[in-house]
Amino acid sequence: MFYKSGVAVGSGENTNSPGVLTSSVGYSVLANYAAGSGTKNDNLLTPFPNTITAGSTSANLSLSTYSKRYWGGISEPFNTSSIYDIKTLSSTPNSDINGNSASLSNATIPITGSQYAFFAYPITTSADLSSIMYSGQQSITAFTKTIVYIKNTQGHVQQYKVYISNERYGTPIEGITFQ
Repeated sequence: MFYKSGVAVGSGENTNSPGVLTSSVGYSVLANYAAGSGTKNDNLLTPFPNTITAGSTSANLSLSTYSKRYWGGISEPFNTSSIYDIKTLSSTPNSDINGNSASLSNATIPITGSQYAFFAYPITTSADLSSIMYSGQQSITAFTKTIVYIKNTQGHVQQYKVYISNERYGTPIEGITFQ
């Protein structure tokens, strides 16, 4: 029997595609089997001592969710009434799977042409940033915090805190730390 999050999956249901994950999903299988028949002797006519007994076997798989952090360049400041698709948000945004942390150390923000720099993390992650260090200087006042909706590559929409630079940059920003 196949199970998805502890619920038996009926025949004909598509269990291979969990869809957009917004929470963890567990899959399991339990196979019961009857006792094997008596075994025959081996090629030396020695009785084989083990016969399969009745029982079961099972396996489990868990798919866990995570949110990403994003940083990169953007041509126009964020509009709080828009939903931003991460696939089109920036030409080369960086990301990682550490959306549970608002701290990012010694990062490089890719900038193409003349763009605003941004750093985004899920609103549910933690408190606002208290520090943005660049070139050994406290630079938090050079950024403005806003809350926007970002749609990830699987189509899940989530609120993000976004820190966007007040000025445009013409080259990548190297060695910036967000805390």
